[in-house]
Amino acid sequence: MKSLISTLLLLLLLFPPLSWSENAYFSENILSIEEVSVPPGKIVNAKLKLAEDGRWDLLQYQYAEEQKQKEVRQIAFGFNSGFCFGYCNTHVLINPYKITLTKIPNRLNSADEQLPNIITEVTQSIDSWNSLVKLIDFSSFESLPDTIGCPGCADAPSYFIQIDYDNKNKRIVFEEQDVPGGELFIRLNQILLEQDANLQLGIEKLYRVQVGTL
Repeated sequence: MKSLISTLLLLLLLFPPLSWSENAYFSENILSIEEVSVPPGKIVNAKLKLAEDGRWDLLQYQYAEEQKQKEVRQIAFGFNSGFCFGYCNTHVLINPYKITLTKIPNRLNSADEQLPNIITEVTQSIDSWNSLVKLIDFSSFESLPDTIGCPGCADAPSYFIQIDYDNKNKRIVFEEQDVPGGELFIRLNQILLEQDANLQLGIEKLYRVQVGTL
């Protein structure tokens, strides 16, 4: 705190409020600064009060990173198993309130009977959602190319992560050996496998009911 006040005061001495134009204004002994660079980052919405003894008191401030926190709407993750038969494409769509698992079958040719998509939904807590969002490193994620390696080449499996945030989205497709995201990928893959396992248990239970073994 003392370091921050010292830096702001130094800026005040070197650059009078008049030189700050629309980014700062002085009224009723309070200097309001919309944005100012204070290493190692930026300070926004800072207010300092000039006391009667000439001392500047820092009333409030906020780091720019806190103000510009991303608003994540939903996260999608999944994989395509490459050359395979049956339900080879699986993905999850996660938002603050629910997790949707979708399994999509491969169709061999136009004469093959098309299997239906399988879709399941479960609710989730806002705490679980917040824990997932905290794993996103946006500075790293936004710097990645849309395609990493050669996903799907030679019928190999391919993965994707898509994050919808603010007013945009970013989707990254990659091979199994080129996993981005670290903890985020691990957690997303864990969620997908958990939901897929729950689906299989549900199918097995339904089958046992139908054949009269349950």
